[in-house]
Amino acid sequence: MLLKNGQTSPVELAPKIADASYFCVPSPHSRDEFIYMGGFEQCEGDFNLLRETFPFLTLELITAGSGKLELGEQKRKATPGLCYCSGPNIHFRLQTNAKEPLQKFFIVFGRDAFPKRTHPTALYPGCVYQGIDPNILRKWGELILEEGTSQSSQAGDNVASLINVLIRKISNEAEESLPAQGTDALVARALRLIDSDFQSLRSAQELADRIGVTPEHLCRAFRRSQHATPYQVLTRRKMAHAYTLLKLSPFTIQEIADSVGFSDAFHFSRAFKKQYGKPPSQARQARGLK
Repeated sequence: MLLKNGQTSPVELAPKIADASYFCVPSPHSRDEFIYMGGFEQCEGDFNLLRETFPFLTLELITAGSGKLELGEQKRKATPGLCYCSGPNIHFRLQTNAKEPLQKFFIVFGRDAFPKRTHPTALYPGCVYQGIDPNILRKWGELILEEGTSQSSQAGDNVASLINVLIRKISNEAEESLPAQGTDALVARALRLIDSDFQSLRSAQELADRIGVTPEHLCRAFRRSQHATPYQVLTRRKMAHAYTLLKLSPFTIQEIADSVGFSDAFHFSRAFKKQYGKPPSQARQARGLK
Protein backbone atom coordinates (compact mmCIF):
# COMPACT_ATOMS: atom_id res chain seq x y z
CA MET A 1 0.00 0.00 0.00
CA LEU A 2 1.22 3.47 -0.86
CA LEU A 3 1.47 6.05 1.90
CA LYS A 4 0.72 9.76 1.60
CA ASN A 5 4.31 10.59 0.66
CA GLY A 6 4.44 7.92 -2.02
CA GLN A 7 6.31 5.36 0.05
CA THR A 8 5.26 1.73 0.23
CA SER A 9 4.24 0.62 3.70
CA PRO A 10 7.10 -1.28 5.38
CA VAL A 11 4.68 -3.30 7.54
CA GLU A 12 1.47 -5.23 6.98
CA LEU A 13 -1.47 -2.86 7.29
CA ALA A 14 -4.84 -3.97 8.66
CA PRO A 15 -7.60 -4.91 6.19
CA LYS A 16 -11.23 -3.76 6.40
CA ILE A 17 -10.40 -0.07 6.86
CA ALA A 18 -13.01 2.50 5.74
CA ASP A 19 -10.74 5.54 5.95
CA ALA A 20 -7.09 6.01 6.86
CA SER A 21 -4.05 8.28 6.86
CA TYR A 22 -0.54 6.89 7.25
CA PHE A 23 3.02 8.15 7.71
CA CYS A 24 6.46 6.61 7.68
CA VAL A 25 9.74 8.04 8.97
CA PRO A 26 12.46 6.16 7.07
CA SER A 27 15.78 5.22 8.58
CA PRO A 28 18.69 7.36 7.33
CA HIS A 29 20.88 4.24 7.41
CA SER A 30 18.90 1.85 5.20
CA ARG A 31 16.16 2.04 2.57
CA ASP A 32 14.65 -1.15 3.94
CA GLU A 33 14.34 0.08 7.53
CA PHE A 34 12.13 2.67 9.21
CA ILE A 35 12.19 4.52 12.51
CA TYR A 36 8.46 5.07 12.99
CA MET A 37 5.39 4.09 11.00
CA GLY A 38 1.83 4.90 12.00
CA GLY A 39 -1.37 6.70 11.30
CA PHE A 40 -5.11 6.83 11.80
CA GLU A 41 -7.64 4.13 10.85
CA GLN A 42 -11.43 4.10 10.85
CA CYS A 43 -12.53 0.48 10.82
CA GLU A 44 -15.28 -1.01 8.69
CA GLY A 45 -18.16 -2.74 10.45
CA ASP A 46 -16.72 -6.22 9.85
CA PHE A 47 -13.16 -5.37 10.99
CA ASN A 48 -11.68 -8.41 12.76
CA LEU A 49 -7.88 -8.54 12.91
CA LEU A 50 -6.11 -11.63 14.28
CA ARG A 51 -2.32 -11.97 14.64
CA GLU A 52 -0.37 -14.57 16.61
CA THR A 53 2.73 -12.37 16.51
CA PHE A 54 4.02 -9.17 14.93
CA PRO A 55 7.69 -8.33 14.32
CA PHE A 56 7.54 -4.79 15.74
CA LEU A 57 6.40 -3.13 18.94
CA THR A 58 3.12 -1.36 18.11
CA LEU A 59 1.18 1.13 20.24
CA GLU A 60 -2.54 1.56 19.48
CA LEU A 61 -4.85 4.27 20.81
CA ILE A 62 -8.64 3.78 20.70
CA THR A 63 -10.35 7.16 20.25
CA ALA A 64 -13.92 6.24 19.24
CA GLY A 65 -16.26 3.30 18.74
CA SER A 66 -16.33 0.00 20.60
CA GLY A 67 -15.23 -3.59 20.19
CA LYS A 68 -13.32 -6.46 21.75
CA LEU A 69 -9.59 -6.85 22.41
CA GLU A 70 -7.60 -10.03 23.07
CA LEU A 71 -3.97 -9.45 23.99
CA GLY A 72 -2.09 -12.48 25.20
CA GLU A 73 -4.28 -13.89 27.96
CA GLN A 74 -6.13 -10.60 28.48
CA LYS A 75 -9.63 -10.01 27.18
CA ARG A 76 -11.03 -6.48 27.39
CA LYS A 77 -13.67 -4.23 25.92
CA ALA A 78 -12.14 -1.92 23.34
CA THR A 79 -13.54 1.50 24.19
CA PRO A 80 -12.32 5.09 23.80
CA GLY A 81 -9.39 5.76 26.13
CA LEU A 82 -7.86 2.27 25.81
CA CYS A 83 -4.16 2.02 24.84
CA TYR A 84 -2.19 -1.19 24.34
CA CYS A 85 0.93 -2.65 22.73
CA SER A 86 1.21 -5.71 20.50
CA GLY A 87 4.47 -7.19 19.26
CA PRO A 88 6.64 -10.30 19.10
CA ASN A 89 5.42 -13.53 20.66
CA ILE A 90 1.99 -12.29 21.74
CA HIS A 91 -1.47 -13.27 20.51
CA PHE A 92 -3.51 -10.28 19.35
CA ARG A 93 -7.08 -9.90 18.18
CA LEU A 94 -9.14 -6.75 17.70
CA GLN A 95 -12.78 -6.87 16.62
CA THR A 96 -15.08 -3.90 16.13
CA ASN A 97 -18.73 -3.47 17.02
CA ALA A 98 -20.54 -3.24 13.67
CA LYS A 99 -22.86 -0.51 14.99
CA GLU A 100 -19.99 1.54 16.47
CA PRO A 101 -16.89 0.92 14.33
CA LEU A 102 -13.59 1.59 16.05
CA GLN A 103 -11.41 4.59 15.30
CA LYS A 104 -7.77 4.40 16.34
CA PHE A 105 -4.30 5.83 15.96
CA PHE A 106 -1.26 3.57 15.95
CA ILE A 107 2.53 3.84 16.06
CA VAL A 108 4.94 1.11 14.98
CA PHE A 109 8.46 1.34 16.43
CA GLY A 110 11.17 0.31 14.00
CA ARG A 111 14.44 -1.21 15.15
CA ASP A 112 16.15 2.18 14.85
CA ALA A 113 13.63 3.51 17.39
CA PHE A 114 15.37 1.49 20.11
CA PRO A 115 17.84 4.00 21.60
CA LYS A 116 20.73 2.63 23.61
CA ARG A 117 19.50 1.68 27.08
CA THR A 118 16.71 4.24 27.06
CA HIS A 119 13.81 2.50 25.35
CA PRO A 120 10.65 3.56 27.24
CA THR A 121 9.88 0.70 29.64
CA ALA A 122 6.28 1.90 29.87
CA LEU A 123 5.69 0.22 26.50
CA TYR A 124 6.10 -3.49 25.90
CA PRO A 125 4.15 -6.20 24.05
CA GLY A 126 1.11 -7.01 26.19
CA CYS A 127 0.87 -3.77 28.19
CA VAL A 128 -2.57 -2.17 28.51
CA TYR A 129 -3.52 1.28 29.77
CA GLN A 130 -7.12 2.35 30.21
CA GLY A 131 -9.06 5.31 31.53
CA ILE A 132 -7.20 7.79 29.32
CA ASP A 133 -9.07 10.87 28.07
CA PRO A 134 -9.82 10.05 24.38
CA ASN A 135 -9.41 13.74 23.53
CA ILE A 136 -5.79 13.58 24.71
CA LEU A 137 -5.14 10.51 22.57
CA ARG A 138 -6.80 12.12 19.55
CA LYS A 139 -4.90 15.40 19.96
CA TRP A 140 -1.48 13.79 20.21
CA GLY A 141 -2.26 11.19 17.58
CA GLU A 142 -3.14 13.96 15.15
CA LEU A 143 0.01 15.93 16.00
CA ILE A 144 2.20 12.86 15.41
CA LEU A 145 0.43 12.09 12.14
CA GLU A 146 0.77 15.69 10.96
CA GLU A 147 4.49 15.77 11.73
CA GLY A 148 5.07 12.30 10.29
CA THR A 149 3.54 13.25 6.94
CA SER A 150 5.47 16.52 6.71
CA GLN A 151 8.49 16.87 4.48
CA SER A 152 10.56 18.46 7.26
CA SER A 153 14.14 17.28 7.68
CA GLN A 154 13.42 17.24 11.42
CA ALA A 155 10.33 15.03 11.12
CA GLY A 156 11.99 12.03 12.75
CA ASP A 157 13.21 13.97 15.79
CA ASN A 158 9.90 15.79 16.11
CA VAL A 159 7.87 12.58 15.93
CA ALA A 160 10.14 11.02 18.57
CA SER A 161 9.62 14.01 20.88
CA LEU A 162 5.85 13.94 20.43
CA ILE A 163 5.74 10.19 21.11
CA ASN A 164 7.71 10.65 24.33
CA VAL A 165 5.22 13.27 25.52
CA LEU A 166 2.31 11.01 24.57
CA ILE A 167 3.80 8.10 26.54
CA ARG A 168 4.19 10.28 29.64
CA LYS A 169 0.61 11.52 29.34
CA ILE A 170 -0.71 7.97 28.96
CA SER A 171 1.24 6.84 32.02
CA ASN A 172 0.10 9.80 34.12
CA GLU A 173 -3.54 9.52 33.09
CA ALA A 174 -3.62 5.78 33.75
CA GLU A 175 -1.99 6.32 37.16
CA GLU A 176 -4.72 8.77 38.11
CA SER A 177 -7.45 6.32 37.04
CA LEU A 178 -6.32 3.59 39.46
CA PRO A 179 -8.59 2.66 42.39
CA ALA A 180 -8.04 4.81 45.47
CA GLN A 181 -8.12 2.15 48.20
CA GLY A 182 -8.44 -1.51 49.09
CA THR A 183 -6.73 -4.69 47.87
CA ASP A 184 -7.27 -3.78 44.22
CA ALA A 185 -5.43 -0.50 44.78
CA LEU A 186 -2.56 -2.32 46.50
CA VAL A 187 -2.12 -4.72 43.59
CA ALA A 188 -2.52 -1.87 41.09
CA ARG A 189 0.24 0.09 42.85
CA ALA A 190 2.49 -2.97 42.82
CA LEU A 191 1.83 -3.65 39.14
CA ARG A 192 2.56 -0.03 38.27
CA LEU A 193 5.82 -0.21 40.22
CA ILE A 194 6.75 -3.45 38.45
CA ASP A 195 6.08 -1.78 35.09
CA SER A 196 8.22 1.24 35.92
CA ASP A 197 11.06 -0.31 37.97
CA PHE A 198 11.21 -3.98 36.94
CA GLN A 199 14.81 -3.61 35.75
CA SER A 200 16.06 -2.72 39.22
CA LEU A 201 13.63 -4.73 41.38
CA ARG A 202 15.12 -8.09 42.32
CA SER A 203 12.67 -9.68 44.77
CA ALA A 204 9.17 -9.62 46.20
CA GLN A 205 10.72 -8.34 49.44
CA GLU A 206 12.02 -5.22 47.65
CA LEU A 207 8.65 -4.71 46.02
CA ALA A 208 6.79 -5.02 49.33
CA ASP A 209 9.25 -2.67 51.06
CA ARG A 210 8.70 -0.03 48.38
CA ILE A 211 4.93 -0.19 48.88
CA GLY A 212 5.07 -0.41 52.66
CA VAL A 213 3.48 -3.81 53.31
CA THR A 214 4.78 -7.23 54.30
CA PRO A 215 5.71 -9.71 51.56
CA GLU A 216 3.11 -12.12 52.95
CA HIS A 217 0.32 -9.55 52.66
CA LEU A 218 1.37 -8.61 49.13
CA CYS A 219 1.55 -12.27 48.12
CA ARG A 220 -1.99 -12.96 49.39
CA ALA A 221 -3.31 -9.94 47.47
CA PHE A 222 -1.58 -11.08 44.27
CA ARG A 223 -2.83 -14.65 44.54
CA ARG A 224 -6.43 -13.39 44.82
CA SER A 225 -6.09 -10.87 42.00
CA GLN A 226 -3.41 -12.22 39.65
CA HIS A 227 -3.41 -15.94 40.54
CA ALA A 228 0.37 -15.69 40.79
CA THR A 229 3.00 -14.50 43.26
CA PRO A 230 4.50 -11.01 43.02
CA TYR A 231 7.86 -12.54 42.08
CA GLN A 232 6.29 -14.56 39.26
CA VAL A 233 4.67 -11.41 37.86
CA LEU A 234 7.94 -9.48 38.22
CA THR A 235 9.89 -12.24 36.45
CA ARG A 236 7.36 -12.40 33.60
CA ARG A 237 7.75 -8.65 33.13
CA LYS A 238 11.53 -8.95 33.05
CA MET A 239 11.40 -11.81 30.55
CA ALA A 240 8.86 -10.02 28.32
CA HIS A 241 11.21 -7.05 28.09
CA ALA A 242 14.16 -9.36 27.47
CA TYR A 243 12.28 -11.13 24.68
CA THR A 244 11.49 -7.82 23.00
CA LEU A 245 15.15 -6.76 23.18
CA LEU A 246 16.28 -10.10 21.79
CA LYS A 247 14.02 -9.65 18.78
CA LEU A 248 14.31 -5.93 18.18
CA SER A 249 17.59 -4.62 19.59
CA PRO A 250 21.31 -5.10 18.81
CA PHE A 251 22.25 -5.75 22.47
CA THR A 252 24.15 -8.93 23.36
CA ILE A 253 22.49 -11.58 25.52
CA GLN A 254 24.72 -10.61 28.46
CA GLU A 255 23.77 -6.94 28.04
CA ILE A 256 20.10 -7.90 27.97
CA ALA A 257 20.53 -10.06 31.07
CA ASP A 258 22.19 -7.13 32.86
CA SER A 259 19.39 -4.77 31.78
CA VAL A 260 16.74 -6.85 33.56
CA GLY A 261 18.77 -7.40 36.73
CA PHE A 262 20.51 -10.72 36.04
CA SER A 263 24.27 -10.42 36.45
CA ASP A 264 24.59 -14.17 35.85
CA ALA A 265 23.79 -15.10 32.24
CA PHE A 266 23.14 -18.72 33.23
CA HIS A 267 20.42 -17.76 35.72
CA PHE A 268 18.94 -15.39 33.12
CA SER A 269 18.91 -18.16 30.50
CA ARG A 270 17.23 -20.57 32.92
CA ALA A 271 14.52 -18.03 33.83
CA PHE A 272 13.97 -17.20 30.16
CA LYS A 273 13.67 -20.86 29.17
CA LYS A 274 11.20 -21.49 32.00
CA GLN A 275 9.03 -18.65 30.66
CA TYR A 276 9.26 -19.35 26.91
CA GLY A 277 10.35 -22.97 26.62
CA LYS A 278 13.57 -22.11 24.79
CA PRO A 279 16.86 -20.40 25.66
CA PRO A 280 17.60 -16.79 24.67
CA SER A 281 19.94 -17.91 21.90
CA GLN A 282 17.11 -19.71 20.09
CA ALA A 283 14.75 -16.75 20.49
CA ARG A 284 17.39 -14.54 18.87
CA GLN A 285 18.20 -16.82 15.92
CA ALA A 286 15.47 -15.32 13.75
CA ARG A 287 17.35 -12.01 13.90
CA GLY A 288 20.63 -13.60 12.96
CA LEU A 289 22.38 -12.05 15.98
CA LYS A 290 24.59 -13.65 18.60
